[in-house]
Amino acid sequence: MLRSKEKLYVVAPKCRIVSRHLIDEIKSGRYRPGDKLDSVITLSKRLGVGRRVVWAAFAILAKENFVVTERGSGTYVNPNLTPGKFYRLGLFVNRQNPMRMGPTIAAVYQKSYKTGYQTVLGANFEKEFELSDWLQNEKQLDGVLLAGIVDEQLLKYPFRNKIPYAVIGNYDISPEHPQGTTDIRGNARDAFLPILKQGKYKRLAVIANISELKANRDFTQGIIDAITESKLTVEKDLICYADADGYAEMVKLMEIQNPDAIYIHDDLVLGLKKYLDRHDIPPGQRPYILTNSWGADILPPKYYDQKVNIKDGLNQRVEDAMAKLLNSIK
Repeated sequence: MLRSKEKLYVVAPKCRIVSRHLIDEIKSGRYRPGDKLDSVITLSKRLGVGRRVVWAAFAILAKENFVVTERGSGTYVNPNLTPGKFYRLGLFVNRQNPMRMGPTIAAVYQKSYKTGYQTVLGANFEKEFELSDWLQNEKQLDGVLLAGIVDEQLLKYPFRNKIPYAVIGNYDISPEHPQGTTDIRGNARDAFLPILKQGKYKRLAVIANISELKANRDFTQGIIDAITESKLTVEKDLICYADADGYAEMVKLMEIQNPDAIYIHDDLVLGLKKYLDRHDIPPGQRPYILTNSWGADILPPKYYDQKVNIKDGLNQRVEDAMAKLLNSIK
C-alpha cells in the first residue's frame, strides 16, 4: 500500500503518487533494470488504486525513461538504468523570485533531460522554509543545483550531509563548493569597450543591481575596465548599486551628477521610467540611455536610446555546474 504520508498530498494526482512510489521500488532494488513490473491488475490491488491510475503512472514513467512497455508482453524497467539512482535532480532557487529566472530554469531542464535526468523545481521566495527543509521533503533526488541568493550558510546543509550539489553562478563562496561560472567581468568589458571608444560621451554613469552579489560587482567592474581602456575618467559617484527599483539612483544622477550617458541594468529600468514619467523629460534633454536586452524587453523604446548586447554565459554556467554535479553523483 502507499504510505499514509503520500495519501495526504491531495494536490498531487494519484498517478503521480503511484509513479513516485514505483520509482522508490526501482531505486530500492525491488525492480531491477530489465525486470518486468507487476501487471496493472496486480499493482492496482496492491496499491489500492484504480487500473487507470496505474496506466497513467506507467505513462509518466515511460516519458521519464524509467520503463519500456512492450505490447502484449508487459512493462519493463529500462535496462540501461543504474541501480540505486532516482535519475532526478533538484533546482532550488533561494530567496529570489523564480519567475525572473525562466532562462536558467529552461536551460537546466533541457540539459538535465539530455543527460537522462528529470528536474524538480524548488523555491522559497516569500516562504517560511529553508533549503534544508525542502531537501528533507524531496526524497527522490540524486543531487541539487542551487541558484538565487547563495552563500556559505546556505551550503552548510548539503555539504555536511554529503548531498551532491553544485552552484550556478559567480558567488563569494569557498573553493570547496562546486560552482559553474563564466567570465562576467570580461563579457561586460567586451560589450562596452567598442561603444565607449566611439567617443559619443565622456561621463558614463551606471545603475547596477545590489553590490552584495559578486556577479553584480564583477559585471560593474567590467564596465569600469572598459571606461579605463577608453581613456575616460572613472568617477566613483557615477557608479551606483540599487537596492530597490533604481529610482533613487536616477534622482541622484540626474539632479546632482549630471552625466551625459547612463547605463541601467535589467529591471532597474523601471526606476528610469518612473523618473522620466514624473519629470516629463523629452529625449533631447536627457542623458543618452543604454540598457541590456532584459531591460529593453520590458521598457518601451521611447525611454532608451541603445540596447547593449552582452554575453550572459548562461549555457556555460549551467553546463559547468551540471557537469560538476553529475561527476559527484555516485
